[in-house]
Amino acid sequence: MILRLPRYDKAAAHADQITSNPMFSLRDFAPHLRTRFGVEDFENYELELAEVADQSNAQLEQFSLTFTGAASPWLQQGSYKLTHPQIGKCELFLVPIGPDNSGMRYQAVFSRLSQPR
Repeated sequence: MILRLPRYDKAAAHADQITSNPMFSLRDFAPHLRTRFGVEDFENYELELAEVADQSNAQLEQFSLTFTGAASPWLQQGSYKLTHPQIGKCELFLVPIGPDNSGMRYQAVFSRLSQPR
């Protein structure tokens, strides 16, 4: 079973205070490894942050987050509003990357030019 995203409501999206921070960094998520994020619009559906991987180099800041959730139902690819007690609300584009022994896995990838220091 696949959980479908609700229809996008532009007015509601702007009314809700979402931290869709384009400058999220690996340091924002690393301390929250093995903690749970609620998925808004899907009551009692949670994802656990299972992995934070850094693939950065001198030119690019690149990292990925891997979450695990229930094997079924699972979320289709798309943007989801996640809630976390310390981070607050954030909107991430999640891609289902397949199941493992703990359930369905999802990945969010970040890639941008490194900031000059």
